[in-house]
Parts: sequence; C-alpha cells; structure tokens
Amino acid sequence: MSEKTINAWKKQAPEFADSLKRGKTLADAQVANSLFQRATGYSCPETKVNIADGQVILTDVTKHFPPDTTAAIFWLKNRQPDKWRDKVEVNGSLKLDKETLDMIETQFVTKMAAAHERQKAVLAEREARPEAE
Repeated sequence: MSEKTINAWKKQAPEFADSLKRGKTLADAQVANSLFQRATGYSCPETKVNIADGQVILTDVTKHFPPDTTAAIFWLKNRQPDKWRDKVEVNGSLKLDKETLDMIETQFVTKMAAAHERQKAVLAEREARPEAE
C-alpha cells in the first residue's frame, strides 16, 4: 500500500481522515504526558520475582523514577520559550559602556562554566548508571 493510496482514501472518506487526525492527537497527548512524567519524576507498581528454598516469592513494590533534567529543560523551553529559550534577542541599537560589557562577559563566562560542569556531572551520572535490562 502506498502513500498515494492513503491520501486518496483520505480525500474519498472524510471520516477516515478524521480518525487519522484523532489518532495523532491521542498519540501526541500520550507523548506529552510521558514527557511530563519523565520531567517531574514518577512511581509505578512492579512485582519482583524471587526464588527462596525452591519457592517462587512475588513481592509487590513501587519503583521510583527521579525527574530527568533533560526532559524538564525540553518541556520548559517548549512551554515557556520566552523564559527558557537559549536564544536571546538583543536590540541592535543598544549602546553599553565598557563596565557593563565587562560585567556581562564575566557573568556569561561564569554561567557557561557552571553549565559545562553540570553537563559533565550528568554525563558522569549516565555512565555510572547500569544499562537497562
């Protein structure tokens, strides 16, 4: 079946096209919910299976997943771009004195160094985590 066939069906049957749109909307909502949970952390039930003295022992536990910084940043950059975006728009006609420019440069260098250290820490943490089973 080709893309051309699907497009023809969508034109011939509006209810088919609408059902595809509803499916995409539902999928988008599920992904948004998953991203939110990943960004904020979540817990879910799990059953652990152990064997002791030849007996199978099932234990219900709650597995906790901590918030994920990358997911949180992604969420915020998309939901509140005016507060979280990386790009800063500067009015080209603004004139700054040398002292202000030096202060801005110092703050920039300091913040970039801190961001670099956070990035190294995240990468080190990821390397220390065992692979998912």
